[in-house]
Amino acid sequence: RPQDIPGIGQLSALYWFIQHVSPPEFFVKRWRTGKSPQEVERVKQGIQKKLEKYLIGWGF
Repeated sequence: RPQDIPGIGQLSALYWFIQHVSPPEFFVKRWRTGKSPQEVERVKQGIQKKLEKYLIGWGF
Protein backbone atom coordinates (compact mmCIF):
# COMPACT_ATOMS: atom_id res chain seq x y z
CA ARG A 1 0.00 0.00 0.00
CA PRO A 2 1.26 3.51 -0.74
CA GLN A 3 1.04 4.61 2.89
CA ASP A 4 3.46 1.82 3.80
CA ILE A 5 6.21 3.17 1.53
CA PRO A 6 8.93 4.88 3.60
CA GLY A 7 9.06 8.61 2.86
CA ILE A 8 5.74 8.67 0.98
CA GLY A 9 4.67 11.81 2.86
CA GLN A 10 7.71 13.70 1.59
CA LEU A 11 7.23 12.34 -1.91
CA SER A 12 3.58 13.40 -1.87
CA ALA A 13 4.49 16.91 -0.66
CA LEU A 14 7.13 17.20 -3.38
CA TYR A 15 4.63 16.12 -6.04
CA TRP A 16 2.11 18.78 -4.97
CA PHE A 17 4.85 21.40 -4.69
CA ILE A 18 5.81 20.75 -8.32
CA GLN A 19 2.15 20.91 -9.35
CA HIS A 20 1.95 24.36 -7.75
CA VAL A 21 5.20 25.57 -9.36
CA SER A 22 3.80 24.85 -12.80
CA PRO A 23 0.00 24.56 -12.60
CA PRO A 24 -1.41 22.66 -15.59
CA GLU A 25 -4.28 25.12 -16.07
CA PHE A 26 -1.80 27.89 -16.89
CA PHE A 27 -0.96 25.99 -20.09
CA VAL A 28 -4.59 25.75 -21.22
CA LYS A 29 -5.33 28.73 -23.46
CA ARG A 30 -9.08 28.46 -22.84
CA TRP A 31 -8.50 28.76 -19.10
CA ARG A 32 -6.19 31.78 -19.48
CA THR A 33 -8.46 33.65 -21.90
CA GLY A 34 -11.50 33.01 -19.71
CA LYS A 35 -9.95 34.81 -16.74
CA SER A 36 -9.44 38.50 -16.18
CA PRO A 37 -5.92 39.67 -15.31
CA GLN A 38 -7.12 40.25 -11.75
CA GLU A 39 -8.43 36.68 -11.47
CA VAL A 40 -5.16 35.27 -12.77
CA GLU A 41 -3.25 37.42 -10.28
CA ARG A 42 -5.43 36.14 -7.40
CA VAL A 43 -4.71 32.55 -8.48
CA LYS A 44 -0.98 33.32 -8.64
CA GLN A 45 -1.05 34.86 -5.16
CA GLY A 46 -2.82 31.79 -3.78
CA ILE A 47 -0.21 29.55 -5.35
CA GLN A 48 2.58 31.71 -3.94
CA LYS A 49 1.17 31.25 -0.43
CA LYS A 50 1.05 27.48 -0.90
CA LEU A 51 4.64 27.39 -2.18
CA GLU A 52 5.84 29.52 0.73
CA LYS A 53 4.14 27.14 3.17
CA TYR A 54 5.97 24.16 1.66
CA LEU A 55 9.32 25.98 1.66
CA ILE A 56 8.93 27.13 5.26
CA GLY A 57 8.00 23.58 6.26
CA TRP A 58 11.17 22.32 4.57
CA GLY A 59 13.34 24.92 6.31
CA PHE A 60 13.93 27.33 3.42
